[in-house]
Amino acid sequence: MSVLLSPRTARPVKQTLDPPGASRAQTAALEGECPHEPPSAQLSTLKWAAFNAVSFERRTQNVERRTQK
Repeated sequence: MSVLLSPRTARPVKQTLDPPGASRAQTAALEGECPHEPPSAQLSTLKWAAFNAVSFERRTQNVERRTQK
């Protein structure tokens, strides 16, 4: 696995070089993923983690604003 920066977004772009004949488990292990979960489940977990982090940040900011008044 190598990480490159996309010229348009300047975000990391994951490139996968699958060895010929590699199974899903082998490819996942090379990419640092859990081979027992499908990629969609991992993506869903990451989305929820990001959502919860943003929600927590907003709640913290709201509490700080209330205490400053």
